[in-house]
Amino acid sequence: FSPDSKVLASGSYDRRIQLWNARSGTTLGPPLAGHSFGTSLMFTPDSKVLASGSSEGTIRLWDAQTGIPLGQPLTGHSGYVFSVACSPDGRVLASGSYDGTIRLWETQTGTPLGQPLTGHTGWVRSVAFSPDGKVLASGSYDRTIRLWHAQTGSPLTPPLTGHSSDVISIVFSPDGKVLASGSYDRTIRLWDAQTWTLLGKPVTGCNNVISLFPVSHAGHGGRVRSVAFSPDGKLLASGFSDRKIRLWDDQTRMLPGQPLTGHSRPVRSVAFSPDGGALASRSDDCTIRLWDAQSGTPLGQPLTGHNREVRSVAFSPDGRVLASGSNDCTIRFWDAQTGTPLGQPLTDHNFWVCFIGFSPDGRVLASGSEDGTIRLWDAQTETPLGQPLTVTLTGFSPLRSRQMAGFWHPDLTTARFDLSSIAFSPDGRVLASGSDDSTIRFWDAQTGTPFDQPVTGDNFCLISFAPIRHADPGSPLELTYGIPNINYPWVKLSSSRFFWLPSQYWADENPTILISNGTLVIVSDRELSMFDVSLVL
Repeated sequence: FSPDSKVLASGSYDRRIQLWNARSGTTLGPPLAGHSFGTSLMFTPDSKVLASGSSEGTIRLWDAQTGIPLGQPLTGHSGYVFSVACSPDGRVLASGSYDGTIRLWETQTGTPLGQPLTGHTGWVRSVAFSPDGKVLASGSYDRTIRLWHAQTGSPLTPPLTGHSSDVISIVFSPDGKVLASGSYDRTIRLWDAQTWTLLGKPVTGCNNVISLFPVSHAGHGGRVRSVAFSPDGKLLASGFSDRKIRLWDDQTRMLPGQPLTGHSRPVRSVAFSPDGGALASRSDDCTIRLWDAQSGTPLGQPLTGHNREVRSVAFSPDGRVLASGSNDCTIRFWDAQTGTPLGQPLTDHNFWVCFIGFSPDGRVLASGSEDGTIRLWDAQTETPLGQPLTVTLTGFSPLRSRQMAGFWHPDLTTARFDLSSIAFSPDGRVLASGSDDSTIRFWDAQTGTPFDQPVTGDNFCLISFAPIRHADPGSPLELTYGIPNINYPWVKLSSSRFFWLPSQYWADENPTILISNGTLVIVSDRELSMFDVSLVL
C-alpha cells in the first residue's frame, strides 16, 4: 500500500506491476512492464514514487501517479533483489539481494551511496529502516539479523542470532522500540531496539509453511535437462542445455562454486556415485565426464566410445563400475576410477537404450530400450541373462515432452508404448517397469518371468521402490510411483499432506519432481524450481 492508503501495487510472475485504486479495486492505468518479474515493492513516504526490485537484479523507480519509469534501472546486484526499503525521509533506498549484499541508493538520482554492505553469508531476504532513519536492519538465509548505521553503512552490533532457520522478514514497531523477525523455523522473535536483546520467548505456531526458492533464474543461461540429489541429500546437481553442470547446496540453496564446464553440447543427465564423491554427466556430445562432487574438478579425460547421444548412466552399488546406454543401441562399462573401458560393448538391443540400472548387489544390470524390451545382463561377465523381457504393445503412444520419455516413430510398422522407467526392488528380487501404456509391470529379476497382471493407472514417468522397513523376507514390497505422486494440480508429499502446485509449474504435462531432506525440486518446461516443504512433512 502507498503510505496515503490510496494506491495498492502488485508484482506478478507475468512480469508486470499493476497499480490499483485501493478503495474501488479498479486498475490505475496499464501495467508497468520492464522487469523479468518483480520480487519486492515499496512506496516512498510521500507516496509519489514506487520502487521495485526484480529477479534480474535491478531496481526500478516509477512515478506512482503516471506509471512512468524514473531514470534508468539501478544496477549493481548480481542476483534477485528480494527486498527494498525507503528511509523515513524518502532520501535513501536500501535493497537486499540473493548475492548476499545490501546496497544503498539516493532515491532522487538512483546514485549508489558508498560500497555494498557485506557480512551476510546467505541471501538477504528482508531490509527495514528504523522509524527515525538511523538504523538499517537486514534478515538473511544465514539465520542472522544484522544492524547497520544507516548513514555510514558500518555495523552497529554483532549479528543477532537465535533463529534456527532462514530469516525471511523483519520490521520495526512504529515507535521504533522493537524489532520483529520472522523465520522458517516457525517462530517470530521480538528484539529490544535499544539493547538488541531478545524480549521474552519466541512466538510459535506457524506450522504449514511452504516456501519457494527461485533458483530457476539464478546463475545459468540454459534450460534444465536433468537433476539428481547426492546420496546424503546435501547437494543437488543439474545439467543444462548451455552445456554446463551446476551444484546447488541444499541448505543454502546457493551455488557453492562455478559451473562445471567441458561438454560441447547440452548435458542430458547427471548421476552421483554411491558414496557421493563423484558425479557422472552424459551429454549430446556423445561423451561421459566424471567430476569430483566437492571441488567440481574433472576426474580424468572424457569417456569416449559411443557414437550417438548417451541416454543413461548408472554407477554400480560399490561405485567401481559405471555403465552407459546410448542411442547407438549399445551399453558400455567403464572403470569408475580411471575411466578405462571394461570389456566390449553390449550390442543386443536394436534401438535406443534409454534406461539402465544395477541390482542392489551389483550382479545384474537391467537395460530398457525403445525396441520395446528390457534385458538383464550378468554385470561381471557382461553376458545376457535369459531372453529379453518384451513390453511392446499394439496401440498408439502420444508424444510426451518429458525428461525421460521416448518418442513415437511413424516409420515403424507397429505402434509402441514407450518404456519410461525401470527399478529394482531393494532386495533385488523384483524388477519393475513403467510405460506410457499406463501400466507398471513386475518381473522376477532372476528368471525374467512376469508376475501376475500389470498395475494400471496413469502414464508413469518415474517409479521406485520404497526402502524395506521390516525384516520379514516374505513380506510384500511397497512400490511408489511418481516421486512424489502428482495429480494435477496436486503434489502428494505424504499420506496426509498435499501441495497445490500453481499453474506456472505445469508447463509440462508431467514435470520432473524429486524430494529430499524437505526440499522439493520441480523441473517444468526445462526450468528448475526448489521449494522448502520441511515444515509440512
